[in-house]
Amino acid sequence: MMVKAEKNAASSASIAKFTLKIFETSSPKVRYTFTPGRFFNWTLPSILPHKGVDFIFNKVISLSKK
Repeated sequence: MMVKAEKNAASSASIAKFTLKIFETSSPKVRYTFTPGRFFNWTLPSILPHKGVDFIFNKVISLSKK
């Protein structure tokens, strides 16, 4: 699982580019979220109800209710 996470991790260049964009903004936001795969990892879970996200997550990692 950790090897897969390392392969899918964001590059240091993309994080640096994101950080530079924040510092160069004239009126920065209070909080920023750096999320690779933003739609599936941030937008979709924030739209769906918690139980729906839990259901999808459990299906993906093949957990079963005991």
